[in-house]
Amino acid sequence: LLALAAVILPAWNAARLRTVQLARKAVEPAAVPLWRQFYADIVLILSAAAIFWHSAAHGYQVVLATEGVAATAVDYTAFAAPILFWLGSALF
Repeated sequence: LLALAAVILPAWNAARLRTVQLARKAVEPAAVPLWRQFYADIVLILSAAAIFWHSAAHGYQVVLATEGVAATAVDYTAFAAPILFWLGSALF
């Protein structure tokens, strides 16, 4: 009996308070997100392409460690292209 009341009472209230016109009411379109207004996805993908092109054109080497030298040189801009592409494609 308690289970029946737990199902019937909310259904009865919803049927009384909701009308067909209210259910069919058009939902207002949501505001356009800020990143879509400024085309942040396109900017990030194009930036990734430019950085990748620049890295490839200038001898792409992430870590440069010549033999016999104790120091290494790391090209951190090589990591920027995949990160920017990942962020841009996530927003796209």
